[in-house]
Amino acid sequence: IQQALSQCGLPAAAVQAIESPDRELVNQLLKLDRYVDMLIPRGGAGLHKLCREQSTIPVITGGIGVCHIYADDSIDFDKALTVIESAKVQRPSACNSLETLLVNQHIADRFLPALSKKMAAAGVTLHA
Repeated sequence: IQQALSQCGLPAAAVQAIESPDRELVNQLLKLDRYVDMLIPRGGAGLHKLCREQSTIPVITGGIGVCHIYADDSIDFDKALTVIESAKVQRPSACNSLETLLVNQHIADRFLPALSKKMAAAGVTLHA
């Protein structure tokens, strides 16, 4: 992002990211209205709530996304099952957690039984 800003003649430091998971840094940032014009938090519902309630800076929250994965008929089944399970169960409250899975009709009869078994083992309920 900094490189793109520079290429457009804008200050490279105009956009910043906090890469540390330490929420105390976020708490400090939320009060820096003298230096920061706007916050766009990327994270789960807890982070969004914290920013809305504690910030003295304008905040744009996008809400929790409805993230999709499309399983094409050319997928590697084992790899796809691993990716789908991770996207759904690793951090279910995150804004990028899987909500909708679309499966190509040509593999559905073979893929969905394996997916159903894997998701049931992880405590996930599937809805058609």
